[in-house]
Amino acid sequence: SNLIPNLKKMLSATKKISFMKPKKLSLDEKINKPGGLPQETVKPSKQISLKKHKLDLQSKFNQVSNIPRNFIYRLKNLNKKHRTLGIAFIVLIIVFIGSLFVISQNKKVKVAKENFQEKITAVEDKINSAEAALIYQDEEAAANSLTEARSLLAAIPQEKEEHVQIYNELDEKLRITLDEIYHIYQIEPSLIVDLNQLNSDGNVIELIKNQDNLFALTDNDLLYRINTNEKSYTQLSSEANYIQAKNWDDDNLIFLNEENKFATYNIPENTFSLKPTDFSAYTPEVWNIYTDKIYLVDKEKKQILKLSRPLSEAPQIANWFKDDPLLLENINSLLIDGDIWLTSTDGKIYRMFKGRNQNFTIKDLNKDLGTDIEMYTETDWQKLYILDKQNSRLILLTKGGSVEKQLKNEKFSKCTDLNINNNQTKAWLNCEDEVMQVEL
Repeated sequence: SNLIPNLKKMLSATKKISFMKPKKLSLDEKINKPGGLPQETVKPSKQISLKKHKLDLQSKFNQVSNIPRNFIYRLKNLNKKHRTLGIAFIVLIIVFIGSLFVISQNKKVKVAKENFQEKITAVEDKINSAEAALIYQDEEAAANSLTEARSLLAAIPQEKEEHVQIYNELDEKLRITLDEIYHIYQIEPSLIVDLNQLNSDGNVIELIKNQDNLFALTDNDLLYRINTNEKSYTQLSSEANYIQAKNWDDDNLIFLNEENKFATYNIPENTFSLKPTDFSAYTPEVWNIYTDKIYLVDKEKKQILKLSRPLSEAPQIANWFKDDPLLLENINSLLIDGDIWLTSTDGKIYRMFKGRNQNFTIKDLNKDLGTDIEMYTETDWQKLYILDKQNSRLILLTKGGSVEKQLKNEKFSKCTDLNINNNQTKAWLNCEDEVMQVEL
């Protein structure tokens, strides 16, 4: 009260400051008011009222603005005892206000921690539910729980380093559980031979399986045999001037040259034999062998041709495809196991029977196939093997479309020429001229 004696008076005065309209007078009051206007011309003077309020406001503002100066002045003029009490009082007010702020902040921090922990617990509960469902092989329920866990995890704040660490730990736990649902396994392929060590500038353009041996054709006309057991290789020929190669039978490989002529290579005798048939009228970019016949996709004619006795002077050529010609526009590989399997550059797989599409679909795949795939199977096999380069995975599935395994490794994105050994226990790949082996 010594420091600010007029505080109460000033606070009450500020309440009176208002921009409310002045009280309306009745018509009689306006007429009877001294100096009032005649009845027909009486109107309230808004300009005078606003001017008065402006002056009142200015006066109150001046009073408020003088408070700090008056306060300091009065503080200096107090005696020592009162000045000490005044300063102590001010310090106590500051400490009190500061303590209120600290308490408020602590409460906010406590509530934030509780909310964060509740969200963490909710995510962990959903992951635990998914793991429990997997014990009973209920993959659908497990997938639903993990979908909910993913949504809850996305709502967790990552403002602090410890929050980021907890988030990453939960995300990794969720990924591992999700991999278990979709049979995804991280694997590491092993090196069989490194053809980059060859004293040539050639690159491998085709890796061919014959029984359980591999043959590598390079773009500088070299042909190598690769012993997968001994992890060694031997050069067989430097005159392999061909652009594609397949396995013909146990003793022979078959090659296609740039003039669309076929040649066979006899493995025991190490000799090439060019065949007389000229297929230059066709464009056999995509072809394969089934028993003693060749099936090739002619994209220009939008047809799959069946070549009987293809190595003779008079082969028989017949149209085999009976479905929509547009289906063949993007085909990039062909396999035969009794049915014909086609893969396309847009990541689709077609199963053809007697020339017609059987609408093959893959079930329980966590991510659609990429646009660059290769496939391998053989007659009487129950499985298909798909190299999905875009998603860095090797997929094992039944011919009914059910996924059994997904083997993942980043190296797969740079691999080609998928081959599977006869016992279906190993996969062989050409990964930038490194021949790699994957345990299946």
